[in-house]
Amino acid sequence: MRAGAPVFVVVADTWLPGWTAAVDGARAPVHRVNHLMRGVPVPGGAHRLELRYVPQGCDRVGGGLARGVRGVDRRGAVVAAARRAASSRRSAEIRPNAGAVASS
Repeated sequence: MRAGAPVFVVVADTWLPGWTAAVDGARAPVHRVNHLMRGVPVPGGAHRLELRYVPQGCDRVGGGLARGVRGVDRRGAVVAAARRAASSRRSAEIRPNAGAVASS
């Protein structure tokens, strides 16, 4: 963006906690405007304004969630392998007797 003087850029969508801003890569404050929108002060001249949204807690929860899913995947694989092994043992125990003829 290019401005002849310092400006306050107002973005007309919903303000929520978790919005961050950067002007030319440097952090800039995000202000709540009219209880609903968000605004960022930008100095005069040519600048790049970046806005990012990460819901509060997701930066921590997201990593924990990913680790939890990987853990569930691993446990699921271990449980599936154990069940296959148990099933194979039961099948091996049943097979030798399956062809036997009962004598009276």
